[in-house]
Amino acid sequence: MRRKPEYLSPGQEAILSCIRRTTVEWGEVPTVREIVHDVGPSSTSSVVCQLRQPEKRGEISRAGRRPGSACLGH
Repeated sequence: MRRKPEYLSPGQEAILSCIRRTTVEWGEVPTVREIVHDVGPSSTSSVVCQLRQPEKRGEISRAGRRPGSACLGH
């Protein structure tokens, strides 16, 4: 059985940083497309895949596919 890493990848860290920064600056969570635009050359599906690990660890929570549906954890 493959173990999940206990750390976040550089891409996941960049995405969380984008979410934190945008939330502070704009007062709302960025959409996946805004994250793609901010983080760099990737696709929306790549960002969604990168969000899964922090979500499983409880660092963020997401409420479906609605824009701005992510919340930062503790």
